[in-house]
Amino acid sequence: MQNRIDRLEGLVLSLMTNGAQSAGPAAADRALSMSASTGSMEYPQNAEVDGLNNQNGMMRPDGEEAESETDQVAQSLGVLKVMDNNKSMYFGEAHWAAVLTDIAEVKNYFNEHKKQLEEQAQKIQAQKKDDNFPEGLPALFGGVNPPEFTELLGSLPKRLITDKLVHRYFSSFDPSIRKYTASQLMYQTFWADPQAMGPASLAQIFAVLCLAMHSYYKMGDEPAEYRGKSLILANKYRSVTAQCLMRADILKPVSHTIEALILHLHGEYARNRDAEVGVWVLVGMIVRLAMRMGYHRDSKLFPSITPFQGEMRRRVWTFVRQSDLLFSFQLGLPSMIRMRLGDCDTALPGNYYDEDLYEDMKELPPPRPITEQTPVSYMIAKASLSFSFGRIVESLHAITTRSYDEIMDLDHNLQEARAELPPHLRLRPIEDCRDEPGAIIMQRYFLSMLYHKGQCVLHRKFLGRARENNKYAHSRRTCVDSSMELLAHQATLHYESQPGCRLNNVRVLLSSLTSHDFLLAAMIISLDLCQGAEAERLGRDSADLYTWGAERRDEMIRALETSTEIWKETRDTSMESYKASEILTVMINKIKNY
Repeated sequence: MQNRIDRLEGLVLSLMTNGAQSAGPAAADRALSMSASTGSMEYPQNAEVDGLNNQNGMMRPDGEEAESETDQVAQSLGVLKVMDNNKSMYFGEAHWAAVLTDIAEVKNYFNEHKKQLEEQAQKIQAQKKDDNFPEGLPALFGGVNPPEFTELLGSLPKRLITDKLVHRYFSSFDPSIRKYTASQLMYQTFWADPQAMGPASLAQIFAVLCLAMHSYYKMGDEPAEYRGKSLILANKYRSVTAQCLMRADILKPVSHTIEALILHLHGEYARNRDAEVGVWVLVGMIVRLAMRMGYHRDSKLFPSITPFQGEMRRRVWTFVRQSDLLFSFQLGLPSMIRMRLGDCDTALPGNYYDEDLYEDMKELPPPRPITEQTPVSYMIAKASLSFSFGRIVESLHAITTRSYDEIMDLDHNLQEARAELPPHLRLRPIEDCRDEPGAIIMQRYFLSMLYHKGQCVLHRKFLGRARENNKYAHSRRTCVDSSMELLAHQATLHYESQPGCRLNNVRVLLSSLTSHDFLLAAMIISLDLCQGAEAERLGRDSADLYTWGAERRDEMIRALETSTEIWKETRDTSMESYKASEILTVMINKIKNY
């Protein structure tokens, strides 16, 4: 998707059913006939099937629409791009690029700059040092026979060097990640008898070394012995991690396999600023292997699993579910673990300190209150919010329609999940966080971003409708307000991640997942501004004054300008940053010239 977004005029099919037997097919036929000359299939904005009889551009009051029109919401099947080389690519309506299908100027711009895009993609790919795998292909899928275990063991650096890199990992990465993957105890046990631990445990250690090197590279604080080599070494350790996993035979239900794969997953997506299909495929493999090992079933039903093992499995499965959801959303695709059908019954982990748990325990103690800050309280809070977000995304991918009442139920469920966040994880002004660890501050922002992107994708389809019928004014206001919050978070995190600022030491936690949220928000603000400007150009009421007053438009433009400048800083190392800066420049110029 990254180097072919200029072909957004590929196959676009947006269907809406409103209870009439013939509405869908008839509308599809009209769309096909109207777009035959362009190769694109989509509904015109004023199609009768939209149920948006605008009455000469005037906004209708509540209750004036027929029941069959107001109770149904536009249900899109997403975007399917068919290229002239017989390749096809799909992404759903929740993806940021789906917003672009409503903006002709963006499609035209990239059509006219194909060569420039290709050259930029080649330039960015050339910067990846000593990466022997094709673009987007995880090392685990390299298809090379792995060396013997003794040879892999011999690739491990000396103990003193390894100790230093492991300490770097444990001091640099989110503590909630470490609580279900590598541990200091596992590391010490490994050195007591390396031969007895096996390749899966060795894979965890090499994955930790890879992440430590990525930390040096991203933070720019490489020790003298690694200066200019940290990224090369990160790729080397990533490759050896994959070899260890292949030697372990991950298709067999071996201990530490899922934990090692999770660490390897972190190494794969840490190496790129952009979304990669290969990472999503790797997540899918982890989901299936975890299911085969029974992680999706709660251990309380199986006496052969000890209380300690069961609690660790809950932590692992919680991360697997979130990864499936968030990486699938990043690519605009349905997640593999379905919310509505109840594919799993594993409970959330308990809110415990490390000292509350030990391997030989006979039963789990009562968990501490969720309001008590522990190393896993963020994982628990994020899981609850993620699963509410997941229900929203799953509804967008469903082929059945959703009534507006159901949309508002999902909205209410998401708000309830945010209201249940413990006080120490609720967002507060960063000026009030002077003495708090950067990781805690970042966790609050990540939770806030998860909530707001949920509101964005839930209500985005009603941006245009709200200009015609104030029944949907809440959706437009919520969607735009959440988009503005996301852009404000982008500006804050960018500033606070600079040298000498509060979050500089944890900026390694920012990833392509967070970039995707900011890109989605920018596209929504661009679309809303364009729709408002077009309405005014045609002499229709833009509904802006009714929704939030006269000054909001200027605030939105300033937010886009700030976002554009941030994207420009990384445009030479990220195709998504490059495209975002180009798209937003086009949109800002378009809006200002109306």
